[in-house]
Order: sequence, then structure tokens, then C-alpha cells
Amino acid sequence: MNVDHIYQLQRDDAFAAQFAADTYRTFIAMPFSNRGGYPEPRIRKLLLNKVHEKANALLIQSGQKRRTFAPLSRVDGGAAGAVVITDQIVTDILGCHFFLGDMTGCNFGVVLETGIALALKPNGRVVLFTQDDTASLHFDLKVTKVNRYTEIDLVTRAAEALVCAAEVFEGEADRYIRLLSSQLTPDAIMLLNLYGRSWKDMPQGLHPSFLTEKTAGRVDHFIGESGRVAFYDCIRELSARRLVWTDFRPNSPPGCDSYEIHATRLGWTVIEHLWQHDKKMRMRKGAPTGPNLM
Repeated sequence: MNVDHIYQLQRDDAFAAQFAADTYRTFIAMPFSNRGGYPEPRIRKLLLNKVHEKANALLIQSGQKRRTFAPLSRVDGGAAGAVVITDQIVTDILGCHFFLGDMTGCNFGVVLETGIALALKPNGRVVLFTQDDTASLHFDLKVTKVNRYTEIDLVTRAAEALVCAAEVFEGEADRYIRLLSSQLTPDAIMLLNLYGRSWKDMPQGLHPSFLTEKTAGRVDHFIGESGRVAFYDCIRELSARRLVWTDFRPNSPPGCDSYEIHATRLGWTVIEHLWQHDKKMRMRKGAPTGPNLM
């Protein structure tokens, strides 16, 4: 699947949140019952309590630690055993860095969630496991490597697979942000720099209003009629790449409409990448990043 063709806006928001996160999040899809002899309570305990600890230890050993693994999580299927695929489940799968699916017994709910994950994520971030013979799986599920496990080696094998997936993610993130940054015009980069510096110089706790003609006009490049044209060309460019959003407020103050343009989470990620040498060019807590869906 080409993930850029599916939920592109939501994917950009999710990707920006993943890139900015201090921890890796992993969504687990697994059977919710002991049907067919599947040891659900024991498998659940291993996955939720042990795998992230082992994965973090492996990251330290490998020297590639950029962030840590949070405890793995799964949707609560209750006692019924069948998991209803809701918007929240789809959002959770999209928002997590990785998807881990236990295909043992080819549980219908797990298969369906795995299909969603394969549609929304690169194969390298979809990790599949089974206790069964992998030859019994449908060929559509073999587009990514399926790991066979036992209870004895589950923690180690899952942790190793997630560390590999983390390497895939970091490579993907670096390429995506580098590509996005390299496609911007110098004028647009100048405007992002102006935005980042306005936050850098603002006292803690205050949120600067930014990217209005008046603010941008402080820079010679955006002064005058030609500067006004250049400014709005930059805004259209950054908006098309979902790096900025418009905070439009009608009748504020009464009798007037007002607007500000701010960086999205993805926009801040590009700012932090371009000026990574400057530790003050970082998104602050509470920054108005827009009505992001993630």
C-alpha cells in the first residue's frame, strides 16, 4: 500500500506526533479469549509487561537509542471476544509508531486490524507473530515477515522485531523531513525561520501572534507590494504542505475578523530539523498547532 494515498492529512498529523514523541508507541492486536487453547492471559502479560523492557535494553546495547519504548497497549475487547472496529481503533493504529499482531488461530478481529495496519503503515512497521505454521496464513498476510514464536522466546523475538521496526521508522522519518525541507523555497524557509525566532525570543508562557502581513513586514524581504506577494506565495506553499494553519476568528474583536497563521506539528518538526543546532528553536508546550486530528 502507498500510505500517502490514504488519510494523508491524518497521516501527516500522526507522523509529526510520532516524530516529536519521546517514546515509541505500539498497538497490539491479539485474540481476546482462550478459544482453541490459545493462552491469552499469559501472552497478554508477556506482551504488555515484558517486551518494552527487553526492547529498551536492546536499544541501549545497539547504541541507536533516540527514544524509548513505552509499554505496549491493546484495545480492551471485553469478555465478548469479538472486537468492534471503531474509528478510535483505526485512529490508535494510525497514531502508534508500530503495529504488533498475533495471528495465532487467524482470529477475525486480528486479521481485520492487521489489514488496517497494512493500509496505514509501511510494512517495516507492521510486526506479525504466530504460534501456527506460517504456511497456513493467507498470502496477503505474507507481504511482511511473519515470526513464529513460543511462549519461551516471545519476549526476545518481539523485542528484536520492534527494535528493527524502530530503525525503519527513524530512517523513514529522517528521509521524510529531509525531503520536505529540501522542497521548500528559500522564501518559505525564511518565513519558518522568522516564526521559530519569534518563539525563541518570547518570554516563557507567552504565545506570539505570527505570520500576519504586519509581523512578516518587519523583514525587508516582505516589505512593499512585491513583499506582500512573496509573503502570500509563501503562505500558500507552506499551507499546501500542511506546515502552517490559519487560526481565523470572526467577530473578534466585535465588528472585526482577525486571523493568525501558526506552524502545525509537522511545521515545527521541519523547523526543528532545519535549525537543529539551535536548541531554542523548539516547539513549546501549549503552542497552537491547529485542530490536528491526532
